[in-house]
Amino acid sequence: MVGRILIVEDDQSISRSLSLFLKHKGYEVECAENGLEGLRLLQNKTFDIVVSDVMMPQMNGLQLLEAIKETHPTLPVVMITGYTDLNTAIETLKKGAADFVTKPFRYDQFEQTIHHLLENEKAAARPIQTVDLQARLERKIRELSVLYMISEELESSASADDLFIALTEVACNITEAARSSFFMYDRDESRYYLKQAFNLDQRENRPLSFQFPTDINESLQIQRIPLAWNDPEETAFYRQALNLAAPINQLILAPLYVRGENFGVLAVEEKVQHPEFTAIDLNFIKFLLKKASLQIENSALYETIYANLVATLRSLVSTLEAKDTYTQRHSDRVTKISLLVAKEVGCSKEELDILQFAGMLHDIGKIGISDAILQKKGRLTDEEYEIIKQHPVIGARILEPLGMLPHEKAIIRHHHERWDGKGYPDGLAGRDIPFLARIVSLADAYDAMTSDRVYRKGLSHEVAVSEIKRNAWYQFDGNLSRAFLEMCERSGDEITNLLA
Repeated sequence: MVGRILIVEDDQSISRSLSLFLKHKGYEVECAENGLEGLRLLQNKTFDIVVSDVMMPQMNGLQLLEAIKETHPTLPVVMITGYTDLNTAIETLKKGAADFVTKPFRYDQFEQTIHHLLENEKAAARPIQTVDLQARLERKIRELSVLYMISEELESSASADDLFIALTEVACNITEAARSSFFMYDRDESRYYLKQAFNLDQRENRPLSFQFPTDINESLQIQRIPLAWNDPEETAFYRQALNLAAPINQLILAPLYVRGENFGVLAVEEKVQHPEFTAIDLNFIKFLLKKASLQIENSALYETIYANLVATLRSLVSTLEAKDTYTQRHSDRVTKISLLVAKEVGCSKEELDILQFAGMLHDIGKIGISDAILQKKGRLTDEEYEIIKQHPVIGARILEPLGMLPHEKAIIRHHHERWDGKGYPDGLAGRDIPFLARIVSLADAYDAMTSDRVYRKGLSHEVAVSEIKRNAWYQFDGNLSRAFLEMCERSGDEITNLLA
């Protein structure tokens, strides 16, 4: 529903930001710098909602509110107050304000207030009775708390799995429900698959996938809003679809759409202390899914950008290595060895992912080194070697503006440090060298020793292993050296076959 909004605010930065935000959401917006200007606009134009600050010169927000109620008694007015100024908020409600928002406010909560008033314009414009004021204020405080909790919980989700865990748990908390589930939708099979659940009884024989009746599917896909049933006969379709033994007394089904596509449905079951789900519950769930949709969309966009970035960087590394037949696939082999060692010492999945990424890019800094040095047919002079030693610094500098994790950047910069402190570029020693960088250092050295160079033949696997053993606690972390040696002894020639 397109609405016409009048913003009365003397702070031009706030007025401008609210105006741009509402226009972006499809509303028609006009602004006034003070109450007197706002009243003049109301005399000549029609608006659906007025949003006014309380503290303004010439005519403050409360005076403007009183004047509006005299000439436009049914026009909803939303007042902007300070976050801790509840006395002012109470006063605005007493004088007929339809609602209030607090500064500093969240734009998603502000839009929720505007949308709710437009959907319920007649009810919102009804004069406020003093006896209802305390209850209404309590509802408003709870609403602000719930909306804040939804935003905080979903925005703090570090992964897609965390997001769905938060989604189902928050759904129960905000509706005071017994349990909730999120089901992913498979468009090819027109079936729903359980993705995440909260407080489900594991003894229930619920299917991994199911279908809703056609009429329910159509209602969800056409209306695209949360739907509630508060009678076990009305929820029989859900009980049958999920093969449930016990009846469901109250149920909310809320479709989640991402970029216009059916992504899944959130099911919330059984109101704990009340006989039915209310319009307030549905409104909270609607806001929850809107936030989840934005979070999923942003995450997908980030992953796409991140994947493109990684592909570009890997392409640069491949181009770099292609210039020198002696170093082709070096980064790939170093990554494979690093992952083998990391698994041997019990690294976490997160650490393995970091090594997978940083291992491929550990020599990215060589892009900044002259081809005359990189492709030199013979040993490097001392001066040329000093230039080559700058590639970890150059690599870290290349990745600095790209938002890489600290562990990834540490591997790029420190994979040529030595346990005895004689490495480069920073001369770190012992445990001051980041742990994952120590792993890549060992893997890099092994591959360098076993690779052919124009001035020498690559060492055999056995000789390279002997060198790593001899340099434990000098060049390499002794514990990692031992783990590498034990892995090689156990695997025999498998490691060389893997790297071939």
